[in-house]
Amino acid sequence: MSRLLLAVSLAAVLVGGWLVTPLAAPSDDQIGLEPAAAAAAVCPVRLDRNVNGKLTVASTVVAPGRITVASGGAVTADLELPVGDAGGAFVPFDALTVGGAAGAFVEFPVPASAAATVSRGEAGVTGAACPTLIRTPSVITGASTRNSESLELILVNPYGSDAVVSIESASEIGPDSADALASVVVPARSTVTRDVASLLPLRNRLSFIITPLRGSVHAFVEGGGRGDRVVLEHTEPRSEWIAPIPQFDGSTTSIVVSTASPVDVVFRLDGWLAGSYVEGIISEVIPARGQIEIALSDLETMPQIVRLLADGPVGMTIAVDGETGRAATPANPEALLEWLMPGPGSLGSVAWIGAVGESDAMVEFLSLDPSAESFTVEAPVGVLTPVALDGQAIGYTLRSDSPVTVLWSVSDLTGLGLGTPVAVPGGE
Repeated sequence: MSRLLLAVSLAAVLVGGWLVTPLAAPSDDQIGLEPAAAAAAVCPVRLDRNVNGKLTVASTVVAPGRITVASGGAVTADLELPVGDAGGAFVPFDALTVGGAAGAFVEFPVPASAAATVSRGEAGVTGAACPTLIRTPSVITGASTRNSESLELILVNPYGSDAVVSIESASEIGPDSADALASVVVPARSTVTRDVASLLPLRNRLSFIITPLRGSVHAFVEGGGRGDRVVLEHTEPRSEWIAPIPQFDGSTTSIVVSTASPVDVVFRLDGWLAGSYVEGIISEVIPARGQIEIALSDLETMPQIVRLLADGPVGMTIAVDGETGRAATPANPEALLEWLMPGPGSLGSVAWIGAVGESDAMVEFLSLDPSAESFTVEAPVGVLTPVALDGQAIGYTLRSDSPVTVLWSVSDLTGLGLGTPVAVPGGE
């Protein structure tokens, strides 16, 4: 499609009641030379006949955002995304890419903004938050190539200079890397993919360490097979994680913990069981640059909320596998009073709330869609509180009077997707 035709098609897209306005192609001094990590993120988008997806944006101010998509060194989509009166907007994948995997570079009006993607279709359901730039080694924890599943590594460089990254991996057999990933060049304004399933097949769990050698990239993996798809974004390793544990009938829920550390890392898993805080449910040692999987469903009593404390930086993912579908998402690094949660809201969406303060939490759900209602729920301390969100398509801002940790899910008959909200600066 020519740039002229693409511009015409973008001008016709009506997004959540707001018009998406195409812009002129940015020059080198407008995009890619100095990424603003606090005010920009990259979202994984894919367009094919089996996927119908949308990218959603949340902001604490009413001001336009900007989305650009680059491929092969050139900008292929460039549009302004007006944020509505309620602080949200969305754009369909078909306005961002003409096909295949791509990365949408979202520039926010203020740092207190967030973006996420949700896709549905014959191939299943996915949900993912859109990470901001990570300049240090990052991790993707808990992917899989078992049972002939596909797994694609997606590296996005929306910036103006070429990047080089080193990818190391670990599986259930320990450090388990492929030579073809040792040094990957990602040209400026391009998306590079690698077929990990052919390089590292039949691994029950795979975790990755992404080390920037030159320049900067945003990294994701996308897996498929057994009737559902999974998208996982990279995260910055931390020494503490906390998350509610969503529960789905007929499914196994696990946590996968990985480390980029060159030395062993000791961690302890605490949790809330029926409202009571229990220390030391599990203590383990993660081998250097390795991973560990813990099946929470196999414990005598499955915790409803978990907190992981480690003596070194680690990544932690919540993974669900079963009758409902397959899904995974990184945990939250902390519990907070305010979250931006773009993404969930349409049919089959649930927010999973874990209140971990000294008192029960009153959590206000402020709809990002001005046509949908806001509401408030009570979340008892230490008890998993699921909140159905059927009714709109953009998402919510969450405000609580006591610290909460939050995950969200989207599901239908084709599968399941999981995602995490984004902290609001100053909302702690």
